[in-house]
Amino acid sequence: MSFDWIFKLIISIFYLFLATGIGCFLGAILEYKNWLKFSSFLTKPLVKLGNLSEVSGTAFITAFVSGNAANSAIASAYKENQISRREMIVSAIINTFPRKVNSMMRVIYIIPLLGKIGLFYILIQIGIGAIRTILVLFYNRIYSDNKSNNFTSQDTLLEIKPDTWGWILKKSYSRTLKLWGQIAKISIPIYILVKLLDLYKILELTQTYIPEFITNYCNADMITIIFARCANLISACKISSSFMIEHDLSSTQILIALLIGNIFTMPLRVLRRNIPATLGIFDKKDCLIIVIITQLFRLIANLIIIFYLV
Repeated sequence: MSFDWIFKLIISIFYLFLATGIGCFLGAILEYKNWLKFSSFLTKPLVKLGNLSEVSGTAFITAFVSGNAANSAIASAYKENQISRREMIVSAIINTFPRKVNSMMRVIYIIPLLGKIGLFYILIQIGIGAIRTILVLFYNRIYSDNKSNNFTSQDTLLEIKPDTWGWILKKSYSRTLKLWGQIAKISIPIYILVKLLDLYKILELTQTYIPEFITNYCNADMITIIFARCANLISACKISSSFMIEHDLSSTQILIALLIGNIFTMPLRVLRRNIPATLGIFDKKDCLIIVIITQLFRLIANLIIIFYLV
């Protein structure tokens, strides 16, 4: 282990903090300042496309701020016979799109780490959500008997006070510090471990023990990225950027590895986040329908993209 290797490692870790810090800070400003205003103009055509009621359109805007508040509103509207059960489920599914957009805005820092690969990854995830939303809206348009489609409001179900730049910068700074804490506790140890394994040629050694039917599609570097993605996205992106330079890993291979890692993390994410959040608002049967449709579509879409790239 030479001084040059340690120096390059320190520089690489410094760049990780710098790139993620800038990306997270700017992404938070976009989310807190402009995103809700930008998204609201999409609501009227979406409501018309899906032949939805006004409460569903308003809930869709609200989902950019709070998914739970949006879903609680449509669940209450269903109980009060303002919307049908079908529209409640459709609205709950399309409300996942604003939440996906917000989550992608929070990981915009992967673009400085991976360049165009990071941009493609974000666009793919948003695109999957957009296609699912459009298909569900078409389904509701075909089968809905709602004739009173006169959505005009651009208000949310939450009272949102105009935020000052001081408040926005403070919140953005707080989010960046929180992200840096996660990087220090999780991503840096994983990154250093992988670099040590690479330094002592252990990753190359594992290649000989991986079955051939796997190595035909995924080499040891890609498998390392997949396992890193199971830990968190930052670790996978930092390791990917390192392998891209040092191991001549292609953009396509990195993108495939990140997408496979996405699939591996889906069951845990469903159990930890999706089911508890949905079950707290909808009954068990409706919760199961909403979660299965959203996650199954995401799984199939990721698999289609992976097979296309392979």
